[in-house]
Amino acid sequence: IAKTCSSFQPVAASDGSHACWCGVMPFPLGCDDAELWRPRQIEASKGDFDPSEDPLDHYVNTCGGQKALRRILIASNGMAAAKSIMSMRQWAHMEAGLGSSGILEFISMATREDLDSNADFIRLADKYIEVPSGKNVNNYANVDLICKLAQSEKVDAVWPGWGHASENPRLPAKLKEMGITFIGPTSPVMSVLGDKIAAGILAQTAGVPSIPWSGDGLKAELTKDG
Repeated sequence: IAKTCSSFQPVAASDGSHACWCGVMPFPLGCDDAELWRPRQIEASKGDFDPSEDPLDHYVNTCGGQKALRRILIASNGMAAAKSIMSMRQWAHMEAGLGSSGILEFISMATREDLDSNADFIRLADKYIEVPSGKNVNNYANVDLICKLAQSEKVDAVWPGWGHASENPRLPAKLKEMGITFIGPTSPVMSVLGDKIAAGILAQTAGVPSIPWSGDGLKAELTKDG
């Protein structure tokens, strides 16, 4: 779904798309009418929807999207991974009217600890891939591993959850080079806002009133990379 992101706030995806996940109630930014966010249902009622056309492709095209995100790697675990899968499936079925199954496909990363605990997110996924156990640098925070799996599984997008690799600007940058969508902010945005100190300096640079701290007066010179 080219116009989505993983946050419950309106954050653009790294490919420049402009809509958001608001819980399980996604709407295009600036759109106050829920019915405008059901283009497939509207077009079908007008007789413009061709039943032979793929519903997800039709939906994305109708919304002015650039790319259908059909196969998604969940590069996280626990509640974050479970809620993301349930939210996206519920959105596809109840909000976008795309049907109850088969529209979106989720591949989850799972450590041996997750498998042994019979974690919900593994059972919710269409497929899981076992990854090394131990510290998250071995699995969910390992950018190279995530990109390798994304490529081998031929996914359209990667959803990073929160924590782990979700705050590492290398991940969206590397996925962009591979032609895979990162569901979240771009690498430059993440590099300056994903770090509290850098974000504070950026705020000062923009003239935003800030609480006094040891970095008072520091200013940033931004480049295209952050």
